[in-house]
Amino acid sequence: MITKSRISAKRAFFRYLSIVMFSCIVFSLSFQTFAADTETSEDTTDSGSNIYATHIYHNHMPNFWPYYDLSTYDSTPVGGEIRYMYDGQVIDLKNNPPSNYTYYLPNGSPMPHDDLVSYYSHNAKTGAYLYWGPNISYTLNQNHPYAQMHVTMSGAVVNNVNDLMYTNNVPNYNNTNWGSVWKNAYTGVNTVNNNNTLDLIHFTGHHTMGPLVGAEYFEKDLIYHNATLAQSYFLGDSFEPSNGFFPTELGFSEMLIPTLNKLGIKWSAIANVHFSRTLQDYPYLDDPGVDCLISPPNRADLQNTSDVGSWVSQNMFNEQQVTHNKFPFASTPHWVRYVDPESGNEDKIIGIPVAQAESWEEGYLGSVTADALKPFTGISDKQYFVIAHDGDNSSGRSGAEDTWENAGYVTYSDSGVTGVGVDEYLINNTPDENDVVHVQDGSWIDTRDSSSDPQWLHWKLPPGIWKGQFYDFNNVNNTDYEPKTNIHGEVEGMTVSFEYGYHFLERNFALLQASLNYANTAEQIWLDDHPNYWSPSTDMDHKITYEGNQLNPWMISYPVKGDPNNDYKGGANPAELAWYFLLPAIDSGFGYYDENEDDSVKPTLSFNQSLYFSK
Repeated sequence: MITKSRISAKRAFFRYLSIVMFSCIVFSLSFQTFAADTETSEDTTDSGSNIYATHIYHNHMPNFWPYYDLSTYDSTPVGGEIRYMYDGQVIDLKNNPPSNYTYYLPNGSPMPHDDLVSYYSHNAKTGAYLYWGPNISYTLNQNHPYAQMHVTMSGAVVNNVNDLMYTNNVPNYNNTNWGSVWKNAYTGVNTVNNNNTLDLIHFTGHHTMGPLVGAEYFEKDLIYHNATLAQSYFLGDSFEPSNGFFPTELGFSEMLIPTLNKLGIKWSAIANVHFSRTLQDYPYLDDPGVDCLISPPNRADLQNTSDVGSWVSQNMFNEQQVTHNKFPFASTPHWVRYVDPESGNEDKIIGIPVAQAESWEEGYLGSVTADALKPFTGISDKQYFVIAHDGDNSSGRSGAEDTWENAGYVTYSDSGVTGVGVDEYLINNTPDENDVVHVQDGSWIDTRDSSSDPQWLHWKLPPGIWKGQFYDFNNVNNTDYEPKTNIHGEVEGMTVSFEYGYHFLERNFALLQASLNYANTAEQIWLDDHPNYWSPSTDMDHKITYEGNQLNPWMISYPVKGDPNNDYKGGANPAELAWYFLLPAIDSGFGYYDENEDDSVKPTLSFNQSLYFSK
């Protein structure tokens, strides 16, 4: 508890952190698509090239306010749309709230606080969502025929952009046939070995941080994403499931692998530092002030060895973090696996290491080269220089057309580097079946306060009292507690207190558990009562989901009302609607930028709407 002498839970917590954190700022057969018949596939190696390279671009905008007026459900006719509001509709809602609307900020403005017109009007958004990727893929293919442009267009942003085309309340969104630009490039441009040059890879459709929400939630959001890409207004019947997966914020854990296998996914992007921090010769275990803003590797993670190459430290441009990697170990793809502790069953996937220092630098400055890997070309001819960053960020340079172009014009045009997409790379460079490594949990590196910590501290900060709240806190509770100070005598921003404190992130995850339990239980009850309810039957069904009895993924992604008097025939049953309304809740962006006016309310909105149907 907090005392007058400032001995608080936060002091104990940060005393612990001062110790563990440094002070400076089945499956192998499915890989026949990669490994088989390599004699008949074109060799991806250009003469004199020793390093391969590719880019991944990430586009997403949340469902900022997935509001649905629950009072309208009963009067909606069977077959009528049951949808929360996409972002174009939210703009109209804020301009003209209905009389029964109850979500208002203390200043009287309707929620959400977000200025969505400003958000979507930025050149970074219109370019990334409407034409940069498709247009540049043609030029990329002409100049670098083995290259692929791996892109996430999240299910959320696809639905939001499509909505804006009909609401007509943001400039430049006025083409209801906008998806055809993506579809034409997706189907019309192919690599030498007939892989998609424009590869729209798997993603959690609502920017869900998979390791933090559980396997059921993670699975549903992956399926939602597939079903959204396959809607007629985007790729439609041209949709083909990608081989690749991009984790939200590069937030990966081996616990995700069984679900990825279940959906046929063959490779995943993983931050290179999470490979390096599993090496037994990791050199910064006892060197506070060098390994920045992150807990030392847990000894249980130090499972890998590499007796070639050397350690390389790279400063993050304009940031306090420093990356520490051993190359070529951390610049070469490896198998990673999850072993079920009860059954011993093993699931594997290929981990594609993403260069953290250079990815940040390109997103900030606009272009990078593979210079850090060149000293190791004599050791390995399989090094892979992988850059991954936002493609639509309105700050920095990631949301600039020339940054998209510079993959081909700069990175792949550099001496000794060949632009080769992941699917192309794996044709002749699939890791040896014995090259199985452990990777550490964690996200991408520039989370500023915790630097991809394996404890996920950026998204799971503890409850506390902010320094500006102490006067009101003491006044209400008739106490005289004081905020903690750091070793320099400066008042900390927040004093951790498990007894009296609050943090919206812990609250959101606590409330998620209740809503998630209800959704899982509703699904279980429905499928127990309907043992042959729905399973894939069409070719497209098989592309978006897995085999076996399950809820209808089309009704989880784009539901219409089922007949409540006839076992919900013709549309979504309550279990499907519970999942549909739950999935927008835990967009990791709602917890990324610290609490604002209503980011703590957005998950609750989804929880309550989901509970209405699951109950």
